[in-house]
Amino acid sequence: MKELFNTSSLQVKKIWMGLTGIFLNLFLIAHLTGNLQLLIPGEEGRLRFNEYAKFMTSNPFVIFLSICTYLSIIIHTITGIFLSARNRRKRGERYKSEAFFPPNTSIPARIMDILGLFILIFLIIHLSDFWYRFKFTEMPLDPVGNKDLYQLCVKEFSKIGEVLTYVLLMVPLGFHLYHGFMSQFVSIGVFHKGIYRIVSNKTVRLIYSIIISGGFAIIPIIVYLRETM
Repeated sequence: MKELFNTSSLQVKKIWMGLTGIFLNLFLIAHLTGNLQLLIPGEEGRLRFNEYAKFMTSNPFVIFLSICTYLSIIIHTITGIFLSARNRRKRGERYKSEAFFPPNTSIPARIMDILGLFILIFLIIHLSDFWYRFKFTEMPLDPVGNKDLYQLCVKEFSKIGEVLTYVLLMVPLGFHLYHGFMSQFVSIGVFHKGIYRIVSNKTVRLIYSIIISGGFAIIPIIVYLRETM
């Protein structure tokens, strides 16, 4: 196990952590953009979202990107576990670079492993509720013959427990993104002052994390209110 914690191995793990983090951030932006179609009311929203879901599961290039996403999640998770284990060996020091992360590192940076655990729990719930059922179970079809994922989402987001779970688990995602937005670039060795000034800016990081986590959280809230009020 010693070779897992030597300097070269550590640097490689940080690079992988950064690269997969950047890729997953791009995925989140694209996924949020597509999911916002759930907010389109009526039959138009239903047909457009179901067509989007069909495209995301049938286009060869998107399928390739999906495989990359799954691999990125696995690599990001495993690498995060190794880095967390190493940091705990180093008397509780969190994942940081001495040049860019001072001793008064932010709370999100200090609990990235815990935040990651909550995000993993969310992924399991989310994939079970939607991805697995869409891919591997019989589902009703919409008027044009596509699997009616829209109605499944509306049904699930009409349950207050499902909505609260979804929204609450967006909180750790927001904190994770707040720190990760900066650390992913540092991990791959981006030390350009101009770039670092942007990615380390607290306002930029806060706005980004709120847009992504808040965007995902607002969808079930609006659907719930629309369907139950």
